[in-house]
Amino acid sequence: MPMLSPRPSPCLNVPDKLVLSICQSLRQRLRRTMMFNNFIPGHPRPKVMTATLLAITTLMASFASHSATISTVESSIRNDLKKSIQQYTAAEKQVRNERQPLSAQLNKLEKELSSLRVNAATVQRQKDEQYLGIEQLKKRLAQWKEQDAYINNLLREFNHNQSGITVPPGHTAQASKQGLAAYSSFDAIERSLVTLHQALRPQWVNNRSVLSPSGDIIQGQTLTAGPVQWFINATQAGLVDRTHQPLPMLIYTFDDDQQSQLNLHQQGQLTRLSLDPTLTRATALEAQQESIQDHLAKGGIWTIPILAFGSFALLIALFKAIQFIRLPKRDPALIGQILNREIPPQQGLTQATGYQQELIRLAVTHRHSGREVIDDLMYQYLLLTKGKLERMLTGIAATAAVAPLLGLLGTVTGMISTFKLLTLFGSGDESMLSTGIAQALITTELGLIVAIPALICHAYLTRRARRYLTALEADSVLLSQLGQIHQSDKRDADYA
Repeated sequence: MPMLSPRPSPCLNVPDKLVLSICQSLRQRLRRTMMFNNFIPGHPRPKVMTATLLAITTLMASFASHSATISTVESSIRNDLKKSIQQYTAAEKQVRNERQPLSAQLNKLEKELSSLRVNAATVQRQKDEQYLGIEQLKKRLAQWKEQDAYINNLLREFNHNQSGITVPPGHTAQASKQGLAAYSSFDAIERSLVTLHQALRPQWVNNRSVLSPSGDIIQGQTLTAGPVQWFINATQAGLVDRTHQPLPMLIYTFDDDQQSQLNLHQQGQLTRLSLDPTLTRATALEAQQESIQDHLAKGGIWTIPILAFGSFALLIALFKAIQFIRLPKRDPALIGQILNREIPPQQGLTQATGYQQELIRLAVTHRHSGREVIDDLMYQYLLLTKGKLERMLTGIAATAAVAPLLGLLGTVTGMISTFKLLTLFGSGDESMLSTGIAQALITTELGLIVAIPALICHAYLTRRARRYLTALEADSVLLSQLGQIHQSDKRDADYA
């Protein structure tokens, strides 16, 4: 700790300060008295000064009598202060000497505490890892058990599908059931692998009958390698669909090059043979390709009203598009020129065309009738024009709304028919169910195909009509001022 330096003792103690303050107050009063006597004539100055001097003399005498006592007190206070400082210094030195070993001991204890904390965290982490490891092992063991049960089920199903499992010589009837089951499982797997190996080995078979694409039964040789089978005779060759019943069917006919490669393989040479990696699925997909007429025919009777509405909306859209293309162009600056008297109204009427010309004609013809009459006539004409421009657009909107509903109705009808067939014949054939659902959804598809373009056409044509009507309304608002201009000119003429 830092050493405290002793504060210097004050020059005056409490009695000295009291005497000094009394002297200062008397001095100030004397000064004020002298100033007052200077301004007041006839004031007895010598008496005041005499009294003041007597008071100062008395105070100085009292100060002299106490001077010895003040010095004694001051010396005693200084001695006490020195002793206190010495005692404080000694106590501070003792505290500093005792603090060093205590600080070292505290640092040692803090290090031990820190190491204990690290050890505790390590132990806790090891316990957590052990617990997590046990949980992971339990999960892994459960997964292994599930896999083992799955494999056993597959083997059991495989053995159930196999037939002719016999116990070879050396296995007596007293063999345990578990041993017999194990032998049966592995024996069936081994025999199946042998059969699979034999099936994958290419084998030629003579005098096989297949069904040609034209429907004739032809004779020839077949090459079998796994699930793929080729056919060749003196006239043609190709791939065979072995799943076709009652006879395998020649589904793909080779050209000359492919047929020569098959002949080389028949002679025992190494060749490259063409095959179908999809195992006749590509052929089946190709056979499922149908024309638009066949696709629509599967939708049933509800495709007819949907197509009728679509044709109706298409004709209206074409007619309205041609009508809007042939609309006469309007001149936006022509009305302003007429109002600003840059050109006479008759000349503006001659320059205008179409609906704008009719608006100018109404304004010019009835300008003497006033602005209100012109407004009414133009409003009536705009209503008639709006009816002409928006005529038959509601037919397109109706088609956009009705076509999806008709498609949904066709779908519901098809689903009802499909469920009736399921009720009568059962659900053993999944292809029948999927085919019925696909046919039922054709009407929904067709309804959406008709509704979406109809909705887009209606929006576009309606916007086109409203844009043209808005321009005509702007012209009519300006042309209504002709009546007011005519009345103003008439008043000016009457005044003149």
